[in-house]
Amino acid sequence: MVKAADIEALFKKYIEENSIERADALYLLYAVGKENAAKTLRIRYGISAPLSSVIEDLKRLNIEPGESLKLEDTGEYIGDAVKSAFNYMCLRKILENVEKIKENLSREAKNVLYTIKEMDKLDISVLDHIELAYYLLFKDLHNEFKDIPLRNIIENALNELVRYHILYLTSYLPGYGLTPYWRDVLNILKDEIPEIEIKVHYKQKEVPR
Repeated sequence: MVKAADIEALFKKYIEENSIERADALYLLYAVGKENAAKTLRIRYGISAPLSSVIEDLKRLNIEPGESLKLEDTGEYIGDAVKSAFNYMCLRKILENVEKIKENLSREAKNVLYTIKEMDKLDISVLDHIELAYYLLFKDLHNEFKDIPLRNIIENALNELVRYHILYLTSYLPGYGLTPYWRDVLNILKDEIPEIEIKVHYKQKEVPR
């Protein structure tokens, strides 16, 4: 039977071997499933091989990846145990890595992140409307990329935010989801997010003499 300590031992092993990619792969496997985990890893690290390594480790524990089993000692489902162990054993390392690269965030990704942050305040289904909201806020900037479709610019920015752990790939439209810890990452990136000031100007009508 599988115990919570077995899951924690895997995360401990990955951390000690400085393999945050495998720790992330284990988390993603139970957060978004095998296919989306592989897609996320390819965007985030350039390879999906860490997932294969994790699956082999699970099989050595007689765990079939994706299997909905309960742990012997705690009675919780393995997916819940994986997510919980990741949060208290690995999340700090993830945030430290984001801190190291935050200044490399592109202007377009910063703009998309601003849009996500502001729409979240309104409790709007953020990613469903990201293209429209981005266009309304940044259409003047988009003129610089008039030969590149807006959708391509936004997709590139979204993929960049996958690398920054704001997003991961999902099976639900529009294909991206906010990671459960995205606000922790947002706090690291807060100084990179632009300040937006909207001015409203009404043309004065000429009064007949």
